[in-house]
Amino acid sequence: MALLGGTLLLLVLSISVYVTKGSATAIIPILGSLGYSGADILSESLLSLASRMGSPWMHPNVAGGALAMLLPLAFCFGMTRTGSARRLGLTVAALGAIGLLLTGSRGALLSLIAVMLLMARRRIPHLGRLLMGGLVAGIFLLAFYPPPQDRLMGLFTSDDASTAIRFLEYSHFPDAVATFPFGIGFKVDPPVLGYTKFGISNLWLNFIYKIGLPGMLLFIAVTISWWKEVRPGSDRVVLTRENAIALGCTTGVLSALFSGLFDHYFSFTSVLVALFWLFVGISLHETRRLRAKAETTPQHPDASHEPGASS
Repeated sequence: MALLGGTLLLLVLSISVYVTKGSATAIIPILGSLGYSGADILSESLLSLASRMGSPWMHPNVAGGALAMLLPLAFCFGMTRTGSARRLGLTVAALGAIGLLLTGSRGALLSLIAVMLLMARRRIPHLGRLLMGGLVAGIFLLAFYPPPQDRLMGLFTSDDASTAIRFLEYSHFPDAVATFPFGIGFKVDPPVLGYTKFGISNLWLNFIYKIGLPGMLLFIAVTISWWKEVRPGSDRVVLTRENAIALGCTTGVLSALFSGLFDHYFSFTSVLVALFWLFVGISLHETRRLRAKAETTPQHPDASHEPGASS
């Protein structure tokens, strides 16, 4: 609840400032008064992103990635609790969906939709309604609020700056790998001044940039090992109070991994790195707890609390 409570405060602050001021830079004085370091530098970098929502996450894409990871947990938590806990979870889920649209983070939005569609195939209760509600909210926002319209239209124009930069990053990436075959380490972040001109907006390839090909292979091995441990069963997933946190964290990690195809923030932004591995650890802990409980407590199949239990 502490994590969701903090997220709610961030969302209320970010959305209210953006809706009233209409600019990502409007939140910078508030962050400066709260003691955020680098607020002056952030002011310069957000000038080109002024039409997108600013937040205490600093960059709109970082905010989008964080929300894509937190939304599934908020939804699963809210749907299986009562009273104030239920209101907290569902409020964070609703405001988080709005905030995600306002950040204009296309990679985070696509990753969340893809993972939710994947989980919807498992017939998780209410997920279909949530997708339809999100679709209606998105259409309403696009119809009556100009900034998301401009961001969406940028997908279909030849002068979309962010897309052009990504193509340049991929075209220069082989040269960077040849220059640093064992990675650049953790002391600096790409691009390396005097050696390379571009970083790489890809979670997986950024591990090569930082610690070489062995580093990426190690990350892939850890990811596969994690998935084998937490993967739900092949039957219909039943969302219960017992498995809500496990399912929410697992879905959040999947969203982060999918968004890694479009951005690299989960591999170098300190807060998102911590959040990512926190969710990995919680999902492992909860899955093992539920599995141990199922093995020691005989249950009727209909009442099973396994993450992948069938009804």
